[in-house]
Amino acid sequence: MDPNSSTREAEFQAGVTAALRRWSALRAAVEGEWGGPASKSIAEDLRTNIFEKYRFSTGISTSKLPMEPEDLEDAIAEYMEEEFSCILEDDSPRYVAAIVCEMYMKCASDDFTMCREMVTMAQSEEVTRSKEKVVVQGDDDMDDDGDDDDDMKCDDGKDDTMKEYASGSLFGGDDKKKPSKDVPPPRQLGEIQEEVQEIEMDDDGFAPVTRRSRRSNKGQRPGVNC
Repeated sequence: MDPNSSTREAEFQAGVTAALRRWSALRAAVEGEWGGPASKSIAEDLRTNIFEKYRFSTGISTSKLPMEPEDLEDAIAEYMEEEFSCILEDDSPRYVAAIVCEMYMKCASDDFTMCREMVTMAQSEEVTRSKEKVVVQGDDDMDDDGDDDDDMKCDDGKDDTMKEYASGSLFGGDDKKKPSKDVPPPRQLGEIQEEVQEIEMDDDGFAPVTRRSRRSNKGQRPGVNC
């Protein structure tokens, strides 16, 4: 195995984590529980799916993308629609897909600058949100001084530091809401979900035989229509 693969993977996964944390549509979907009580877990599954698609330690050549940007864009948009009932029309899936693919190719060349910049921007935004929450709660003197000290310093590029960042929860710390046992797990990226059709009874009380259709959500997505 390439000795640099673990470093590349750690840097890349940290960059993906930061990019998803900065994606306002995904954050809104989780905070608004558009996917129900399991919204946080659904977002975590999206990140895990991206990690699984873009690996550095599987023996596959890193000179070629495992999934092209256009395909990843469609997969993300369809995932958001199916799992969060949200049709994105602001081109954000295209933006996220482009960032993921660019970070992957840069990491394959041992260039981790973009990933680290993404992490730095995500941390800065998180500090701002944390301070705003403290002000709203009226506890300015309690934790405000410690925010900057707790930020991850990624300039040294240590594997364990990046792995720690990438393994952290996307939204809301460890307070994840798990789906009930009767709810099937979210589908994988690129997996087409069958559409469940309502059964209509005829006048004699019989149900006609129907065929299931598969959804395809390709096309332009320039706002959020949820």
